[in-house]
Amino acid sequence: MDVSAGSVLVHLVVELASCLAGGILEHSGGIIKAGFRRSIEMVDELKAILETYNKNCNKAICDLKEELSEERRLRSMIELELQKLKECQKT
Repeated sequence: MDVSAGSVLVHLVVELASCLAGGILEHSGGIIKAGFRRSIEMVDELKAILETYNKNCNKAICDLKEELSEERRLRSMIELELQKLKECQKT
């Protein structure tokens, strides 16, 4: 998660917690409708951010696995070439 996405996420969590706490403390009968709607909107925003973050993390993991596989393949090829060179030097 980049810094801006992290900042937005932290801001939304703090705002949501504040909204919920304020609504519960100020209105002992429950959260007022407008505050409740805003809380739901913030939860939806958080959900979207976390889903995007999860998707980006999964993509990064797949990319790293592919890169690792390619590096292993190249290392294997280099080791084979080195072995061939050593055998040529012996003869």
